[in-house]
Amino acid sequence: MKIIAFFKLKDGVELAQALPYLADEEKMAWQLYLSGKLREFYLTSTPGLVIDIFEYESLDAFHQEMKQLPLMQANLLEITAYDLLPFKNMEFLFKDEYKSS
Repeated sequence: MKIIAFFKLKDGVELAQALPYLADEEKMAWQLYLSGKLREFYLTSTPGLVIDIFEYESLDAFHQEMKQLPLMQANLLEITAYDLLPFKNMEFLFKDEYKSS
Protein backbone atom coordinates (compact mmCIF):
# COMPACT_ATOMS: atom_id res chain seq x y z
CA MET A 1 0.00 0.00 0.00
CA LYS A 2 1.31 3.41 -0.93
CA ILE A 3 1.18 5.96 1.89
CA ILE A 4 1.77 9.71 1.83
CA ALA A 5 2.94 11.10 5.15
CA PHE A 6 3.29 14.65 6.38
CA PHE A 7 5.88 15.05 9.13
CA LYS A 8 5.64 18.34 11.01
CA LEU A 9 7.24 19.63 14.15
CA LYS A 10 4.51 20.09 16.73
CA ASP A 11 3.20 23.60 17.27
CA GLY A 12 5.52 25.48 19.58
CA VAL A 13 8.53 23.24 18.84
CA GLU A 14 11.52 25.18 17.55
CA LEU A 15 13.93 23.62 15.06
CA ALA A 16 16.70 24.03 17.65
CA GLN A 17 14.84 21.57 19.90
CA ALA A 18 14.83 18.97 17.11
CA LEU A 19 18.48 19.34 16.09
CA PRO A 20 19.91 16.86 18.63
CA TYR A 21 17.67 14.13 17.15
CA LEU A 22 18.14 14.79 13.44
CA ALA A 23 21.22 12.62 12.83
CA ASP A 24 19.51 9.55 14.34
CA GLU A 25 16.27 10.47 12.54
CA GLU A 26 18.07 10.54 9.19
CA LYS A 27 19.87 7.26 9.93
CA MET A 28 16.49 5.62 10.47
CA ALA A 29 15.14 7.24 7.30
CA TRP A 30 18.11 5.85 5.38
CA GLN A 31 17.41 2.35 6.71
CA LEU A 32 13.75 2.70 5.69
CA TYR A 33 14.88 3.79 2.23
CA LEU A 34 17.28 0.85 1.88
CA SER A 35 14.51 -1.55 2.97
CA GLY A 36 12.20 -0.22 0.23
CA LYS A 37 9.64 1.18 2.67
CA LEU A 38 10.58 4.84 2.14
CA ARG A 39 10.22 5.51 -1.58
CA GLU A 40 10.31 9.30 -1.95
CA PHE A 41 11.13 12.17 0.41
CA TYR A 42 10.72 15.90 0.05
CA LEU A 43 11.51 19.05 1.95
CA THR A 44 9.04 21.90 1.66
CA SER A 45 9.36 25.65 1.88
CA THR A 46 7.41 25.41 5.15
CA PRO A 47 9.95 25.13 7.97
CA GLY A 48 9.64 21.86 9.88
CA LEU A 49 7.47 20.11 7.27
CA VAL A 50 8.61 17.05 5.33
CA ILE A 51 6.49 14.95 2.96
CA ASP A 52 7.38 11.31 2.28
CA ILE A 53 5.95 8.46 0.23
CA PHE A 54 6.11 4.98 1.78
CA GLU A 55 5.19 1.41 0.91
CA TYR A 56 3.70 -0.59 3.80
CA GLU A 57 1.25 -3.44 4.13
CA SER A 58 -1.13 -1.18 6.10
CA LEU A 59 -1.48 2.21 7.75
CA ASP A 60 -1.31 0.46 11.12
CA ALA A 61 2.05 -1.11 10.27
CA PHE A 62 3.30 2.31 9.13
CA HIS A 63 2.18 4.02 12.34
CA GLN A 64 3.72 1.28 14.50
CA GLU A 65 7.11 1.70 12.87
CA MET A 66 6.97 5.50 12.96
CA LYS A 67 6.66 5.35 16.77
CA GLN A 68 10.35 4.41 16.72
CA LEU A 69 11.44 7.71 15.15
CA PRO A 70 13.60 9.69 17.59
CA LEU A 71 11.50 12.84 17.12
CA MET A 72 8.33 10.88 17.85
CA GLN A 73 9.85 9.36 20.97
CA ALA A 74 10.86 12.87 22.09
CA ASN A 75 7.24 14.00 21.48
CA LEU A 76 8.39 16.74 19.07
CA LEU A 77 6.82 15.48 15.85
CA GLU A 78 3.32 14.89 14.53
CA ILE A 79 2.54 12.65 11.58
CA THR A 80 -0.49 12.76 9.32
CA ALA A 81 -0.67 9.85 6.90
CA TYR A 82 -3.08 8.73 4.19
CA ASP A 83 -3.25 5.62 2.08
CA LEU A 84 -3.16 6.37 -1.64
CA LEU A 85 -5.63 4.45 -3.77
CA PRO A 86 -6.19 4.36 -7.52
CA PHE A 87 -8.23 7.34 -8.71
CA LYS A 88 -11.34 5.69 -10.08
CA ASN A 89 -13.58 8.76 -10.21
CA MET A 90 -13.01 9.22 -13.93
CA GLU A 91 -14.44 5.82 -14.80
CA PHE A 92 -17.83 7.44 -15.38
CA LEU A 93 -16.28 9.06 -18.48
CA PHE A 94 -16.01 5.63 -20.05
CA LYS A 95 -19.66 4.69 -19.64
CA ASP A 96 -21.62 4.90 -22.88
CA GLU A 97 -23.79 7.84 -21.80
CA TYR A 98 -20.69 9.97 -21.17
CA LYS A 99 -18.74 9.20 -24.30
CA SER A 100 -18.42 12.02 -26.79
CA SER A 101 -19.70 11.44 -30.31
